[in-house]
Amino acid sequence: GVWQANFNHDASRLVVRTRGGEIGLWEMKKGTPIKGDPALKALSNDYVLSPDSRKVLVGFKDGHARIFDTSSGSALSPVLDLSLKENVTPQALFSPDGGTVLFFGEKETSVLDVKTGKRITTIPIPFVLEEGSDATAAAMFVSAGAKCFVMDPKGTVTAYETKNWTTMGKPMSHPAAESAYEVYQVREAGAICDYCFSIFSYGFEVLK
Repeated sequence: GVWQANFNHDASRLVVRTRGGEIGLWEMKKGTPIKGDPALKALSNDYVLSPDSRKVLVGFKDGHARIFDTSSGSALSPVLDLSLKENVTPQALFSPDGGTVLFFGEKETSVLDVKTGKRITTIPIPFVLEEGSDATAAAMFVSAGAKCFVMDPKGTVTAYETKNWTTMGKPMSHPAAESAYEVYQVREAGAICDYCFSIFSYGFEVLK
């Protein structure tokens, strides 16, 4: 059966991933599959769409990933040494213009150029995660992508300007919470800023 499904930017295509990991790109008007790049025949663990739904980052079961056009299925990046896990969110984030992708790994956040696949920078996680932990970093772009707030798995948020990926100001730390619901309570008490609240409420279990 279908496990993930999303339309592309103009709803002319549907990106589909089955429970078994097969990836498909379908033309909506005709109801027929689009052949696309041969790499799309490999089994996958997950995919992440760009903000405009024109690109999709697909993480394959062989431990690599690649970015594809959601209209034609053509490859837009070289093979990337990124390993996406199944059912873990967030794992990656595109910049607003789709030209950069952040990958949240176990030891660091990698910032990569989509076209070349080159690593622009890495943002290390300053502590060791528990074995088997699904905790990841998270991020949010603001100011049309000119700034990015990156939060480590323990809740410390650092601001970066994205032209050179240099830090802005001091890291911001907030009290840990056992659940996303508690984060709302912390925000109401005025102990968490709106930027960090937006990251905290991104849709994953926070700060365990």
